[in-house]
Amino acid sequence: MLAVGVALIAFVGVIVWQNRPVSPSSDPLLGEAMEFGTVEHVDSEAQLIIPEGEPPTGGPHFDQPLRAGIYDSPVPDGNAIHSLEHGMVWISYSPDLVSEADLEELRNIADDHGGDTILSPRPLNTLPIAVVSWGRILRLDALDTSAIEDFIDVNTNRSPEPGVR
Repeated sequence: MLAVGVALIAFVGVIVWQNRPVSPSSDPLLGEAMEFGTVEHVDSEAQLIIPEGEPPTGGPHFDQPLRAGIYDSPVPDGNAIHSLEHGMVWISYSPDLVSEADLEELRNIADDHGGDTILSPRPLNTLPIAVVSWGRILRLDALDTSAIEDFIDVNTNRSPEPGVR
């Protein structure tokens, strides 16, 4: 009984540790600053402000944020924007422009930052990889793990509602 109790406490401790909020960096934000207009909850995709060929970095969004994680199918932009508002980083990629080896590297990065990132294909992207946080975008013609890691480390929880998961 004692061993089961200790194992259960250790398991809960690991889960809590892995899902703890990351303190925001004080370094200057990385990526290009983007404008996106008003910030409000909306009901339809027609009310979203989506830049052509790349993921949005903010603006009107749906009520429900996405959970952090690795998605094999495209996610709704409106839900991803809400997650950005909560301080998450969204790594999106064009499935036609990213190799399986690069996708595996992106999965590793997302897994390393599990509670703070969303990884998903986004066929509307014109570049292979786009990494976004609230109001910022990093556009990549090729995989650059160091740039992605730095972007996540600096930009996580630098948003209007940081740490809300």
